[in-house]
Amino acid sequence: VTLGFVAAVEPAEDGIMELEPRRVGKRLIGRFLALRIAIGTITLVGCTVGSVFWAKDLGYTLEETRSQALNTLSFGAISVTMSARFSRKSAFHARTFQGN
Repeated sequence: VTLGFVAAVEPAEDGIMELEPRRVGKRLIGRFLALRIAIGTITLVGCTVGSVFWAKDLGYTLEETRSQALNTLSFGAISVTMSARFSRKSAFHARTFQGN
């Protein structure tokens, strides 16, 4: 929920108001956005579950394994939020840390 607030107060991308309005009847979630959602979800779940199995193989206790999973999930969610700031540009740029 907290990361949703971060994304909600972000300023709009440059040139967003010059785009044509969405056609009547056009989907709200297009193919590009659906693909981004699917790839992000699969990657996040795969990394989290993989970290649990990796921690178990290393002999971590149940508490340490759960902590590993939560940390992986948290940093993954932060990464998804950072990548969602710019839909068509790379988030790895100095502008990411400037402004709001």
